[in-house]
Amino acid sequence: MKLPELYSDWRLVTGLVLIIMGAVNWGVGFIGTEQYRQPPSVASETQSEDISSVFDGLDDSSNRAVLTPLVDRQRKVSINSAQMDFFHAVFLVGQALFVAGLVITLATLLATFHRDAKNAMSRAFRANLSNGLGLQRREDAQR
Repeated sequence: MKLPELYSDWRLVTGLVLIIMGAVNWGVGFIGTEQYRQPPSVASETQSEDISSVFDGLDDSSNRAVLTPLVDRQRKVSINSAQMDFFHAVFLVGQALFVAGLVITLATLLATFHRDAKNAMSRAFRANLSNGLGLQRREDAQR
């Protein structure tokens, strides 16, 4: 088996590309989830809903002024949650691509090694067969 035979096989190249893409996505997803990971914000959301019900009796202008920081906090929590979900999906897809590439690459390498061993065995068998026939013919010619 020669190196050009290996890197010209489309299955091996596909597997290696999937491994590289998976590793990059896995890393980006891991870094992104660590960046946007925050403690659970469910308690802060329920508290802000309770606080907003207290201000129901205010008029519209003062109600908006009082609730603006609470709405902004909810918006930030929502944005961070969406970014966390995105990077978690990238992380999981990266793992899947990496594993798929690893399986394809290993299966291709095993198939290539098997094919080369089979070809080597058939060449050796043919060589032994032809050498054996040649010896028989010489013995017959000498008699």
